[in-house]
Amino acid sequence: MPILLFYLVVLFLSESVILVRCDEVQILLELKKSLGVSDESWTPNNAPCQFAGVTCTTKSVSAIDLTNKSLPGYLSFDTICQLSSLQKLSLGYNDLSGPIRPSLNNCTKLQHLDLAFNYLIGHIPDFSSLTELRVLNLSDNAFTGPVPWTSLFQKTKLTDFLIGDNPSLDRSLFPEELTSLHRLTTLYLSNCSLHGPIPPSIGNLTKLIVLELSVNSLTGPIPQEITRLTKLFQLELWKNQLTGTIPPNFRKLTELANLDFSSNNMGGDLTELKYLTKLQSLQLFYNQFSGEVPVEYGDFDNLVDLSIYNNMFYGQHPQNLGSKSDFDAIDVSTNSFTGPIPPNMCWLGKMTYMALLENQFTGEIPASYASCTTLKRFRVSNNSPTFALETTPRWTQMLDPSLFPEEVTSLRESIICIITGIKMKNNKFQ
Repeated sequence: MPILLFYLVVLFLSESVILVRCDEVQILLELKKSLGVSDESWTPNNAPCQFAGVTCTTKSVSAIDLTNKSLPGYLSFDTICQLSSLQKLSLGYNDLSGPIRPSLNNCTKLQHLDLAFNYLIGHIPDFSSLTELRVLNLSDNAFTGPVPWTSLFQKTKLTDFLIGDNPSLDRSLFPEELTSLHRLTTLYLSNCSLHGPIPPSIGNLTKLIVLELSVNSLTGPIPQEITRLTKLFQLELWKNQLTGTIPPNFRKLTELANLDFSSNNMGGDLTELKYLTKLQSLQLFYNQFSGEVPVEYGDFDNLVDLSIYNNMFYGQHPQNLGSKSDFDAIDVSTNSFTGPIPPNMCWLGKMTYMALLENQFTGEIPASYASCTTLKRFRVSNNSPTFALETTPRWTQMLDPSLFPEEVTSLRESIICIITGIKMKNNKFQ
């Protein structure tokens, strides 16, 4: 009798699993129609786990990842949320259109939702029922209306929140609700109609690695509390209306690799930045920064991109700038820099762009740049009259005579230019 009971239980469980899988196959086939899935594995002859992009637990579908599959359809959460064990839904980088229906809230076990880079419209729905949510990415769509900030207040498990590049959202102050989400590691709110100051409570998000608030209308100074975010790797605040200086103790952000304050109204010097030895990209252009470039930048092993044009900097550049890293681009135009240019910025043969125009540089342009075969843009016009090419055959082998003033054209006949976009006028070339 016990043996018979055991077999009956096994048979019942097996039939239950088969029924669940049959139901999920039907759900996935409905989803295939709404999303426009064309993959041949999405067929009634296959089990759910055999559908491309579908992951199963022992019992049912737990994840669907159809990222970048050119899906042309629409979202049917009435169908999707019938997958009662679904934890991950990734449909980013497709051609999906239409709104997100409130039925999304029926996906109560969802932990990861990525719908970025589609053509979704309408309002962003309330997420109150999605209590398990860790990752929410709705960036780069066409959402309108208000953002349901209050529905995020209880999402204490949220680690990644991205709704940037939805420029038609209603104007909103920076949402204080977000600063209570202490597990956040990525916060992407660029180009989503934020205005007003960055609140001091931003300092509560001490686990942030990526903070992007660019292309908004944020005003006032950067709060000093931002220096509590010591795990930051990337900080982008470009194209706002920020004022003031780089906050005191900004040097604490020693993990920063990418820093962009460009196109604001900030000023002051770069003293606090000379301690950020892991910097790879520094973008400060179109501001009112002043002072000298810290000599320490010449010892930065990872710095590959320095763009600080259209400021009020002066003095000389560190002469070892770029000699210890795979330097790619430098633009320090429209400042008041003086002295010679660093000779070894193409030392490792990676530089593609160099713009030094509209300064007061003097001395010779080193012949090392004539050997820089990776250089595509070379702009040094409007500097001191004493700024000249180093006398060497290497320059005459690479520069097109039509790009020089008439008085030096005869010295450079029958030569081939391998650099494009060269501007070298209003200097004294020997």
